[in-house]
Parts: sequence; C-alpha cells; structure tokens
Amino acid sequence: MDGGGRSTLSVDSFANRPNVQAVHLALEICIVALPWYELRRLNRAKAERIALAAMFSSGILVCIASLVQLVLATQLNTTSEELWWINTPQAIASVVEINLAHFSSKQSYA
Repeated sequence: MDGGGRSTLSVDSFANRPNVQAVHLALEICIVALPWYELRRLNRAKAERIALAAMFSSGILVCIASLVQLVLATQLNTTSEELWWINTPQAIASVVEINLAHFSSKQSYA
C-alpha cells in the first residue's frame, strides 16, 4: 500500500502480459508434442505404445490450463481499483497449471 491507502500491486508485470503467456503456451505444446514422433517409430508392442501415449497425454491438461490462463490474461483490466479481486481467476488458473504439470511429470514409469 502506498501512503494514500491504495494498493501498489502491479498487474502489468512481465509474467501477466499476453504475449509472454502465448510463448509459454507454445512451449507447453512443443513439450507435449515431442514424444509423439518417437512413439510412432518405437519398436514396441501396440499395447505398450498406447500406454506410453496415454502417459504423455496428461501433458495436454497442462496445455489446456495454460490456454485458460492466456485467455484470462488478455481480459485483465490493469487500470481497475480492485486488482486483487480481478486477478483471482488468473491466479487460480496459474496454480492449477502448476499442479497439473507436477501431476503429469510425477507419474509412475514402472
């Protein structure tokens, strides 16, 4: 808070800009798409390839959460007096994306 009792939250920071969110989404899509090329060429039984594809597909959920975060970032009104409340949906989407990324990277490979 500044001396006048107003919030000094800067929602126009680097991480909240839509172009940064779009690059982040593109990277997420690339990370999800990389294993698919190798899965097609993998010399394994069809059931094993399907199981591996299902495992790597959990990253699609991360891409969806990143897309939601991008949409919310483009709709953010940075001039509002109520930035703490307006930014809540984007903050929730960010936390969901982080937790989904953690879930998709911590699967059992045994």
